[in-house]
Amino acid sequence: MKKSYLIFTITFLCFLTFAFFSCTNPLFEQVLGLKTISFFTNGGSHVPDQKLFKGEKITRPKDPVRENSSFDGWFLDKDTLMHEWDFNLVPGGELTLHAKWMSFGVSLTPPGNISFEPEIVGYNPSPGYSKIITNIGAELPTGNLTITLSGAGNEYFDLSTTEINSIFPGDNDTFSIYPKLGLLPGTYTSVVTITNGSNINISFNVTFTVIPVPTVWVDIAGGAQNVPHADLKSALDSITTSGVYTVKIGSNQYLAPYARNFLSGTSIALTSEGTTASVILTSMGSLFTINNGVTFRLNNINLRGISDNNVALINVNGGNLVMDANTVITGNTSAGLTGGGVYVHSGIFTMNDGTISGNAVSGGGGGVAVTGTFTMTGGTISGNSAAMGGGVYVLGAGIFTKTGNGIIYGDDGVDDLKNTATTSGHAAYHFSTPAKKRDSTAGQTVNMDSSISGEDGGWDVDSGFNFVLPVITVDLPDITIPSNVVLSRSGTNTAMFKIDNPDDYSSIEWYFGTKKLEHGVSAGKGEELTLTVNGVYDPERPYDIITEPGKLQIITVEVVADADDALITRDISFQVVQ
Repeated sequence: MKKSYLIFTITFLCFLTFAFFSCTNPLFEQVLGLKTISFFTNGGSHVPDQKLFKGEKITRPKDPVRENSSFDGWFLDKDTLMHEWDFNLVPGGELTLHAKWMSFGVSLTPPGNISFEPEIVGYNPSPGYSKIITNIGAELPTGNLTITLSGAGNEYFDLSTTEINSIFPGDNDTFSIYPKLGLLPGTYTSVVTITNGSNINISFNVTFTVIPVPTVWVDIAGGAQNVPHADLKSALDSITTSGVYTVKIGSNQYLAPYARNFLSGTSIALTSEGTTASVILTSMGSLFTINNGVTFRLNNINLRGISDNNVALINVNGGNLVMDANTVITGNTSAGLTGGGVYVHSGIFTMNDGTISGNAVSGGGGGVAVTGTFTMTGGTISGNSAAMGGGVYVLGAGIFTKTGNGIIYGDDGVDDLKNTATTSGHAAYHFSTPAKKRDSTAGQTVNMDSSISGEDGGWDVDSGFNFVLPVITVDLPDITIPSNVVLSRSGTNTAMFKIDNPDDYSSIEWYFGTKKLEHGVSAGKGEELTLTVNGVYDPERPYDIITEPGKLQIITVEVVADADDALITRDISFQVVQ
């Protein structure tokens, strides 16, 4: 019984002791004089409260920090900060101490990062780039400042100084940064940091680019002049807005086919800087493709193709090509069927001067092939070869006019100047109805016009190629509609084969020998095949073929009927005559 009473008594006393001495017990706080001291930092870093017993002094906390400011003590009065607390005193009760700050500000002029103008390798010493450091505060000096370089490119720049003495309010000081000499081509970047070791820490980036010895320069009408570039591709790539540009080439350039779509309204003059330079094609394709709304003007420049190409050296595809003095388009041999030197697919080619020479094509237009508009007012077309139209080949509705002092050589010229055609039209050929050709040289006094036949248009008379279009009746088994394959005339140089009831078949394929032919773009399932059979074709129409005059030609159609999936084939014959 006494033991149980003792345990109860001890437990009760422990509870009273805990309750009495609890930090939140008012009685405990009153007896021991416990008080809370708070610290208000006025925007500085946090300082925790302190709990003091009766008679204890406040422990001076670690000084808070604040950007662009220097801590100046703890004060009792919040508004005036006139009465600084003496940490030797014992507070009489709870209180809040307020941080006082001496503020300052530092600015850089000009602000922001530094980007030096690009320099060509072997550049001269740079005048450097200066920054002004200003103490814009009203109370404190900055303290001594240290300037450092860091980052991957820190070894590629120099500073005018790495130490600046303390700057008083309203005063300033200056330092400069320079790229080092002898840097190789490349881009160099470093971080510049200004600090006083405590509350000033300002950084910015500095960049410097060294470019190889430029070979191409770009002038922008109404803008920058002689902007250097390492090569022609980078110069052309830099043209990203519409406008008038002059691209000047200082040495021979090697360029893969360049078919970028410049913005409509872009005009580019391509010329040499000094001695005539060459732009040399490096792989199969057109060196330049000139699209809608874009103008290319060639002056004092050589464009050279390759001997195993499959298209013309220049493709005018809706844009404008202008050829002026001292320009040569040469050295392109194409296994394609339209144009060795220039193919005016659509758009306009104006030849004012220069020479188109030494080009060849398997089809028509060793020098120039035209389905758009070609106007020749000067210059020379010579030494080109083709099946038809060794110098110039005009297809269908293409427009060709020759006036002024231009010369298109025929088979009567000097060997090196002769344009030759293996079939017809050494100087020029127009595939039309009736077809027109010119074998002899069209000299400076000869005007030519593709819309006028005979001598008035500058042409000889030539019967050309004409279709024999037989009436074809095909009896395909399992097809209820008879005569469902129709060969009909489409224009002056094409024929259309058509399946009238394509819905009866799950597939339709066309062949010319072993070559599978693409169907026309308007066909839903391949029921139509539009075919060019004159030996010259548009490279954008892979369903065109080459034929031989006088030889029986066979087109094969293969269909698969839905009902039994049986393969049905029929040959359709036609003939082209001289």
